[in-house]
Amino acid sequence: MSGGVTPGVEPMLLPQGDGQLFAVRHRTATPPRARVLLCPPLLQEQIRSYRFFAQLANQWARRGIEVVRFDYSGTGDSSGSGVEFSIDRAIEDIRRVWEALIAAEDGVPRVLCGVRMGALLAALAIRNGLDADIAWWWQPVLSGATWVEETSTIDTRERQSRSRFPLKPAPAAITGELMGHVIDPRLPAALKQLQWPDVSRPSMWLLDSEHALEPRMDTDDVVRLPLAFDTWAGQVDFETIIPVRLADTASERLIARLPGVAA
Repeated sequence: MSGGVTPGVEPMLLPQGDGQLFAVRHRTATPPRARVLLCPPLLQEQIRSYRFFAQLANQWARRGIEVVRFDYSGTGDSSGSGVEFSIDRAIEDIRRVWEALIAAEDGVPRVLCGVRMGALLAALAIRNGLDADIAWWWQPVLSGATWVEETSTIDTRERQSRSRFPLKPAPAAITGELMGHVIDPRLPAALKQLQWPDVSRPSMWLLDSEHALEPRMDTDDVVRLPLAFDTWAGQVDFETIIPVRLADTASERLIARLPGVAA
């Protein structure tokens, strides 16, 4: 997966309301055989996986798959503070980037790829009318309530860590803050209401090595990720680099399933 011509990487700013969305397009050296919009995870998961998905986008671009990455409003290098991030706004951000950079109807397969909570937001965007041809769900969060509970548990664990905070007392939880990120105090309750919608699109599911299959998942459409991918979402520090080379087999499976694309 690492061979081929080095793709072009094009940062850009897209107008969105009163602000701007930061996006990066990983261009192919030849006319693209597919276009992918990568919807990132949230909070520490976005930071933890940023390098990995940037490298993966470069690899896909070398294979002729154009990739667009972006930051939601109120996150990363897009406009706004963390308190301005909301579910509705994030879904609108997905639609905005899609229409600006992916949606051209030129016969090239258009793929919406969501990572973790980004997958749930992307699925909701499709439910709201986004016209993706194909969906790739990377370790998707299927329940907002489960994600909030797991993230809050990590937050509590880190605040009570003796190695992180050797002096007593441990810092108390703060309303309007999660994993050290400033958020709208209403966001956790709103996220808890989210459930995976019915998405009538051809889908590929990239799952943890032992993730239980859901009724909606056809076994032919499931890619099991190597064990090394199972724990990154629960880590805060960069304990290990997420190994991009171990995603080669998953990438081959995804690319091989694209209409009209020979692996």
